[in-house]
Amino acid sequence: MRRPSIKVTMLAVFGTLALVFAALSMTAIYGVREMNAATSELADRWLAGVSAVDDLVAAFKDERLAISKHVLSTTEEGMTRQEALVEKSHETQAEHIAELRALSLSPKEVAALSEFEATGKNYEATWDKLRALSRSNQNEEALRVYDKELSPLGEKMALSLEAIAEANDEGAVKANTESDVA
Repeated sequence: MRRPSIKVTMLAVFGTLALVFAALSMTAIYGVREMNAATSELADRWLAGVSAVDDLVAAFKDERLAISKHVLSTTEEGMTRQEALVEKSHETQAEHIAELRALSLSPKEVAALSEFEATGKNYEATWDKLRALSRSNQNEEALRVYDKELSPLGEKMALSLEAIAEANDEGAVKANTESDVA
């Protein structure tokens, strides 16, 4: 039996190497696609959620601050300015809630956001009561409503926001872990 020529041997060796490199390239391309999908989920879903939650928290804090300043205001101008800030905060919160609802929320996030909204309705009704008292210079009663009624509702809403943020963080960690495995 005759030995293959150097030409045939070289073609076989380089052909084998080309097949090995092609297989490695296909495996690498598949891995990059998987990583890109996971990275896209992190960027599109979880980072957007973190931003919306942070903005919602900031708007709620702005509202609480404006209400506190309203109670302390003694002039019509000061009260009107704080009422405008509260109204702007309500609008901003509604925008961020809509942003969150547009994302694919986890059941935990949905429950916490629903709790925030439900408590928010009571908070707004209590704010209306407080505003009427404050505007009629019933400051002692306004302070009582603020301390005994509005503040506990505000704390409950703040806890709901923390629960949303925690659930969002958990989802981001999970998505990141899944992208690491891929």
